[in-house]
Amino acid sequence: MAGGARSRFLHALAAGAAIVAALAPAQAQSVGAKAAIREPVTAAACKPAAGKPYFVEFRARTAASYGHSFLFHGRLGASGKFGKFEVAGLHPRGDDPAVYLQGHVVPVPADTGASDGDLDEQYLTARYCVVLGEAEYARVAGYIRRLQATSKEWHAPTKNCNGFLGEVAEFMRLKTPPTHLLYPESYVDMLRDLNGNGRSLGSFMPSIPYEQWGLPRPKR
Repeated sequence: MAGGARSRFLHALAAGAAIVAALAPAQAQSVGAKAAIREPVTAAACKPAAGKPYFVEFRARTAASYGHSFLFHGRLGASGKFGKFEVAGLHPRGDDPAVYLQGHVVPVPADTGASDGDLDEQYLTARYCVVLGEAEYARVAGYIRRLQATSKEWHAPTKNCNGFLGEVAEFMRLKTPPTHLLYPESYVDMLRDLNGNGRSLGSFMPSIPYEQWGLPRPKR
């Protein structure tokens, strides 16, 4: 993509995100805020490998605006379950939708743990799991915790949930999407396809957040 076209593309994405957020109802960052968990999380996308009992799973879920991306990391259990895991992701602090909307204009205080909806599989829209050995996991987990400790602000155009995942993915030497200004579902889908399916950036058409928009996914 040429420099001018890429710049226009990124500006359009940022403007669109701000419009969507401005139109979103209260508690735009989460769906089913503080509701009981209907579908406990599973490790269905994490394929066990010899000598690699640990994992990092990049995830996206629905929200009343454009969704949220975050990650799980920890140790795999048996029968498609997580043995032990932590949640990390960047999002505005608290539940005030005014703070969320303000964060599309100026940076606002952030939290880096779980947000409402992260632990309920019914809201899951995309996932990509990477299994790791003990030494590699210790290195990655240390980086994630340091990133959590130093990520103090959330700003939709410049430092958002996708950007947080991108920093972790780059530390893991994964290929990352060319911009964090994507729907979270599209960002995680592209992250998976770049690394798990061997696709190149040049092969991508504009990514569609099927689940977030309530559309049926095409057969792969």
